[in-house]
Amino acid sequence: MVIISKISQAGNRLKTGTSGFTLIELLIAIAILGILAAIIIPSYNAQVRRNNRSDAIAALLNAAQDLERCRSDAMAYNGAGCTDYTGGVLSDRQFYTITANPQNPTDFLLTAVPVAGGQQANDTQCGQFTLTQAGARGAQDNSATPTDTTAECWR
Repeated sequence: MVIISKISQAGNRLKTGTSGFTLIELLIAIAILGILAAIIIPSYNAQVRRNNRSDAIAALLNAAQDLERCRSDAMAYNGAGCTDYTGGVLSDRQFYTITANPQNPTDFLLTAVPVAGGQQANDTQCGQFTLTQAGARGAQDNSATPTDTTAECWR
């Protein structure tokens, strides 16, 4: 009798003291994770694109410095021994192609555009960066009618 009573008490403890998740609790946790992922992943990707823009800015400034050094040596931006940017030169991290159109003796307009199919190709806000010999900076988005986004892109 004592043994049966102890077995019965143990069975009751197992029933009332069970731990774990119900299916509803598991589904709620998965739904919460899905909502968080839907918010976090696009924000992360946008931040990565903003950080990668520094590659375009650094490449433009380096190219401008290179052309100024060439001008001080050869008295022209397109002198002998100068880097020819008219065909395009990849930036250091290879997110952008830097070109000078046209590269002539007295002035230049450097342009940075994302490499096709690269990480920055989806950056619609800052689709093109520009820099002139006078230091004028510019940026445009990738829309059908490009909008000036210089203030946002050159920060």
